[in-house]
Amino acid sequence: MIITLLDGEFSICQIHDLKYIDFTDDFVFVGKTDQELSLVCRSATAPDDAPAEKTAGGPFALQARWPFP
Repeated sequence: MIITLLDGEFSICQIHDLKYIDFTDDFVFVGKTDQELSLVCRSATAPDDAPAEKTAGGPFALQARWPFP
């Protein structure tokens, strides 16, 4: 497994609708719990109306082959 630190400024956003997410961007992560829908994306592509927390350091990516049956 390789852990890679991603460059750039990222935002963690609380969103209410998937239709405003730019899925063509090179990095987009969406997570859902029973209480909220969250988006991690580059700050430049964060939805304007979504509450967001900007991070100076980039998130990391795990690169590995998972043994799915």
